[in-house]
Amino acid sequence: MIRLKTFWNYISNAGVHSSLSFPVQKRVMLSNQFALVIGVVALLFSLLLFLRPGVSAAPTMSVSLLVSSIYFINRFGFIKTSRFLVCVIPVVGLLLLNITTKINAPEKIAMVHYISPRMLIVGMISLPLTLFTIDEKRTLFLTMLVPLFLGLFFEEINAWFGVSSEALGIEQNYQSTLLEDIVLQTLLLVGVFFFLLNLNKQYEEINKKLLRESEAKNENLHNNEQKLKNSLKELEQAREEDEKRNWSTKGLAEIGQILREDDSADIYSVIVTHIVNFLGANQGGIYISDFSQEPVVLNLEGCYAYGRKKYRDQQVEAGEGLLGQCFMEGNVTHLTEIPEGYIEITSGLGEATPNSLILVPLKLNDKVEGVIELASFENFDKHQIAFLKKIAETLALFVANKRTNEQTKKLLNKTKTASDALRAQEQEMRKNFEELQSIKEEMESKERHYLKVIEKLENELATNKDTADSDK
Repeated sequence: MIRLKTFWNYISNAGVHSSLSFPVQKRVMLSNQFALVIGVVALLFSLLLFLRPGVSAAPTMSVSLLVSSIYFINRFGFIKTSRFLVCVIPVVGLLLLNITTKINAPEKIAMVHYISPRMLIVGMISLPLTLFTIDEKRTLFLTMLVPLFLGLFFEEINAWFGVSSEALGIEQNYQSTLLEDIVLQTLLLVGVFFFLLNLNKQYEEINKKLLRESEAKNENLHNNEQKLKNSLKELEQAREEDEKRNWSTKGLAEIGQILREDDSADIYSVIVTHIVNFLGANQGGIYISDFSQEPVVLNLEGCYAYGRKKYRDQQVEAGEGLLGQCFMEGNVTHLTEIPEGYIEITSGLGEATPNSLILVPLKLNDKVEGVIELASFENFDKHQIAFLKKIAETLALFVANKRTNEQTKKLLNKTKTASDALRAQEQEMRKNFEELQSIKEEMESKERHYLKVIEKLENELATNKDTADSDK
């Protein structure tokens, strides 16, 4: 049952595509369905006629073959031709079947063979009404004229084949009644036609209105869908931006933790190794400015995966090469075309030139404290470059503080040496002072002794003088 339904849908949709209007699509589908039904009915009649001696099955077989071509005609896009044939083939087939029956078995012909087929042919004027729209007026009227013409000139066509009512000996008194019935039927069919035409027009107007409303709703839905897609795109972009910010924040935090906790001598190698791994790069080095020399030089203080040749270039003067230019200009340099021989990425498979090179100055208050150099086989994205700029600010502050601390330590060492020298001099002076004090005290003691001796001598002289004077 499912296969039969699938086959029915497959046949029905032959020649139907989205460029056709909805009413035309439905009528093309209906023409395929009518063709299939007419073909099956004609085939069954052919089988029945084969079983009846003296009756030809050629007309019904021809109808089966012709309506089977409707599927292919629709497939090739001739949708008006296919519907015209669906309306005309059964009418002509019925007429030929009736005529061949009269020719092959005239003894079995009665008045009914003149009335029933003729009325049925005229009645098939209604078939085009179901397969054509009001916009297809010419094809519609042309298709309606075929059964009308065959019905009105039924007697003449029979006479042309030699099977007229007179030739078959059928009474002629039915002609006036038959003609009246045909005219009446034609009038009724025309009335029905215009009624259905007006109804079809109203139906199509309603359909067009519904279609416009549907298109408006579809457009609204499309706009809403587009807005939703834009919103989702914005959310996706916001999520990506958040991930990039979180990634950058994480990297800055990790570098900050290394700078706070690691005070080893190879701190710069630890830093550049972490940056290279965090960015997914392949090589990296960090050069620190030495302002004690003239001109200023950049010393390679830490590196990751540098080859021997590059590692030997441990000192670069300001203005020399890409590093020196980056130091002088103080701007980020990002190259995707690396100068030949400038740098090679070394691995177990050999050496290869990277696809991307970036030089970022460690700049603090317009003073370049150093330059970080990174090389990679992949291009650096904008968020990675922005991250490197932030890292450069942190590293510039670290280098400046480290430089200040080293200078302060040197000054403290010099001050301590001078203080120790002054302290030694002070001790020596104190010792000399004490010696001089001792000498002074000794001299004062000797002076007092000498004064006492002098005083004693003076007293003795005075005594001797007084004695001498008294002796006189």
